[in-house]
Amino acid sequence: MIKMIALDLDGTTLNSDHKLAEETKAALQEAMAQGVIVTIATGRMLRAAKPFAEELGIRGPIITYNGSLIADAESGEKIKEFRLDFDIAKRLLQIAREKNVLVQTYIDDMLVVDKLCAAIAGYCRVCNVPAKAVGRIEDFWQSAPTKLLYVADAEILAPIWQELKAEFGDSVYITKSASFFLEIINPAANKGAGVRALAEHYGIAKDEIMVCGDSLNDMELFDAAGLKIAMGNAEQALKDKADFITLTNDEHGVAYAVKKFVLD
Repeated sequence: MIKMIALDLDGTTLNSDHKLAEETKAALQEAMAQGVIVTIATGRMLRAAKPFAEELGIRGPIITYNGSLIADAESGEKIKEFRLDFDIAKRLLQIAREKNVLVQTYIDDMLVVDKLCAAIAGYCRVCNVPAKAVGRIEDFWQSAPTKLLYVADAEILAPIWQELKAEFGDSVYITKSASFFLEIINPAANKGAGVRALAEHYGIAKDEIMVCGDSLNDMELFDAAGLKIAMGNAEQALKDKADFITLTNDEHGVAYAVKKFVLD
């Protein structure tokens, strides 16, 4: 019996317009009405995830920044937070400069960048968050950031990922939520660790957890669940790991899976 559902947002619970469809909302709210705990497990900032938690009526903790920040959906109160090592963060920023890739940094739930550009403006529109342009990020930082995000074409990011792995090893956790993003966070953080922390809090066993995801940053999310649902639009590596492949995010795949495994 499923007692908790943990959901990725973009490409999973949200459609391609980054909206929450009524079919998905209705299915999840029906599950919650039956006593199932629904939470979010996203790479998004807390402020970019909270509106969807509010729309769904989620009360309790949600997992943001790929597990780097677990916070209360209503109050925003931090429950657990992992930040990057400050020296490592500075080195990551230096590497971004050397490689001439766009870098976004996140600190105290703010998106901090050197200067605004079309790519950052587009990101802000999708996530409905502002960006703080500070001239030089390193001059603004007073403490370690929660996450760094490299933004570039996939073929540029692929060798950089390998170089980062070679230099930092297990000192950072690197993942992708989209082909043009490289997300770097504290190695103690990932979506799966966040789900396990919530399951322990609620006294829920692994086989009572259902998760839904679409991208590589959902791989660890799958490790934390007894029922692993990959979206029809998911990365093949995630589909290979799934117990069930549902419809795409534009076909309300989350709603379909909830009806099939939780409500029926």
